[in-house]
Amino acid sequence: MATGSVLAVMVDVNYPDTPAKIIVVNHGHFNPNGKLHGSDDQAEHHAGDLPSLTADGLGVAHLNFETSAISVGGGIADVVGRGLIVHRDPDDFKTQPTGNSGPRLACGAIVKN
Repeated sequence: MATGSVLAVMVDVNYPDTPAKIIVVNHGHFNPNGKLHGSDDQAEHHAGDLPSLTADGLGVAHLNFETSAISVGGGIADVVGRGLIVHRDPDDFKTQPTGNSGPRLACGAIVKN
């Protein structure tokens, strides 16, 4: 991965309490409110549309942001038991429904300790 690579990050819709399905099941973007895909700083966007990452020369990326679009442990926007997906390409924040962000590079389960 080249220095400065920009990657798309999204919350994936998986069945709650079954994070093992993340690897084999693709249910699309987390969108409990039926919004159009877009940037997390736009009024209209999926709850699972997160800011893009910029990786360093070693492929390491950090993300720190606040949002009220998702929640941990309750409500319609609860992401516990869902997947966090990193895509290969930058999100164009226009193409529906996925932002033309390319194939998945990595994924993980969102769990609550």
